[in-house]
Amino acid sequence: MAALYLSGRMLDKAHRSRSQSAAQTIPFNWQNLSGALQTVGWTFAGGVAGYLLQQPLHFIDQIIIWLLYLLLFLVGRQLYLGNYRLRKLFLNPQGLIIAAVTIISTLLAGLTGAWALGLEVREGLAVVSGFGWYSLTGILLTGMGSPVLGTTAFLLDLGREVAALILIPF
Repeated sequence: MAALYLSGRMLDKAHRSRSQSAAQTIPFNWQNLSGALQTVGWTFAGGVAGYLLQQPLHFIDQIIIWLLYLLLFLVGRQLYLGNYRLRKLFLNPQGLIIAAVTIISTLLAGLTGAWALGLEVREGLAVVSGFGWYSLTGILLTGMGSPVLGTTAFLLDLGREVAALILIPF
């Protein structure tokens, strides 16, 4: 978060020196927080359902795989309907800088966390490499035989998404 804040300040200074215009601010309202509250609510509901339905489902892996396929399709469809073009998204200099800062700082945090907790480097990097995609990372790591790391990745990615949804308007 600190790396993104600092890079944002540097980008803002560069933008102001070129255009000499004030940055736009997004006013605070409860609607800006609705996405974060919905995410937390659905996660809580899923946890309660998992606790109450403790009978193992033998076909749950297939359900999860098909739900992930559906999720990928819906993300692609949303990008198409929003008229987002990949070329435009990838050629945006500010977006590329933000993505690079996010990737580098996240991987450094994974290395630091692995060192501090006595984990293998690959485990530390695997936990942080979801980059906020909580619906995929936890499932993949759990499926690879590490439920503790899968749960950790899920909670880390969920926390990142909730923090982003809350802090982006500010």
